[in-house]
Amino acid sequence: MAKAHSVLRSKDFLSGLLFVLLGLGTFALSRDYSPGTAKNMGPGYFPTILACLIAALGAILMVKGAIKPGEQAGSLAWAKVGLISLAVVVFGLALRPIGLAVSVFLLVVLSALASKKFKLLPTLLLASALAISCSLIFVALLGVQVPVFGPWLGGR
Repeated sequence: MAKAHSVLRSKDFLSGLLFVLLGLGTFALSRDYSPGTAKNMGPGYFPTILACLIAALGAILMVKGAIKPGEQAGSLAWAKVGLISLAVVVFGLALRPIGLAVSVFLLVVLSALASKKFKLLPTLLLASALAISCSLIFVALLGVQVPVFGPWLGGR
């Protein structure tokens, strides 16, 4: 029993389990979209392939963790998980009203607060660079229909 408990607490096994669950969940959600073919990809093609790859990677990690348990997982840092989850929710809720640039900026800053190595200036520089890059790539180059600065900030 001690060996089984050791396997179930292995970082590799638990990481692999998380990847398998994430892959299976993504696969289940992508089933509603047409996959198309490799030559003519539909909206479900990439999520389905990615889901399968993530699940396969997870299975490999689980097997590795079962064969050689290695380092044991510690307790989950709930406050950090909560802060990062909050950052993602804020991004999703803020995207339309305040725009992509400010939403990305907030996402990066809030997520960085979860790190022990948080430093304000590098975080602000990274957040600014990512906000500008995402705005250029997604809005200017790819034509994604999301405002760079939303109506709350005087944008469209």
